[in-house]
Amino acid sequence: MMRSKILLPLLFISFFGCKEIPYDISTFEQNELLKYKVDEDRFELGWFPESTTEKPLFRDYSILDKEITPDPNIDSTSIFHPSNQPIKTSLKLMTDSISLDNRKKLFSIHGKITQGHDNTKPEDFKVYIGKRKDTTVNVSYMTTPHIDNYYKGEKIERDIDFEVPAFYLIDPEEFPVVKSSDTKENLLHITTLINEKSVLVLALNNCYVEVFEIGKLIHSSKN
Repeated sequence: MMRSKILLPLLFISFFGCKEIPYDISTFEQNELLKYKVDEDRFELGWFPESTTEKPLFRDYSILDKEITPDPNIDSTSIFHPSNQPIKTSLKLMTDSISLDNRKKLFSIHGKITQGHDNTKPEDFKVYIGKRKDTTVNVSYMTTPHIDNYYKGEKIERDIDFEVPAFYLIDPEEFPVVKSSDTKENLLHITTLINEKSVLVLALNNCYVEVFEIGKLIHSSKN
């Protein structure tokens, strides 16, 4: 009898001591996410050269548009270089819901991606979450023969090498985009663990990437 009186309080303490803490969920509106959008209209999707796997590398080519100009005496459309390529657009993420489980650091976002190219397929979009690592990469502008090439307003006779800002993602996780059978919209549904350094990147060839520092939502939800 004495034994049962001792075990009962111990079981009582064990049960409540191991009880899981209730969920601590924060929700966010789209305008709150936009506070953590960075590097707008700057980086473009690319790939690490000579990589055995498709490893994304996001490069800033804006310097090429500023420094390299066509021969002013001929039709600019006859020269292939960054300054006369089609104007790049930015992707746009329209969210339906954003939430963060503060205890588990479980991030969820649901919405659609707009402003892609005509006839863009869902698989053409590249969506990643990972830790950003800034770097630089070397690129070359190849002079076009039989025409005048200009760099910083001066005529050049040789190829020009550049070092441009870039970044890649450490341990990136890729997420699919699906097309709605009803609305034909490109839908994005993500639920994954994040940390304070996590960034969300939306990319498409010949578009500026969208970069969101979603890890900062963790600190925002605590305020």
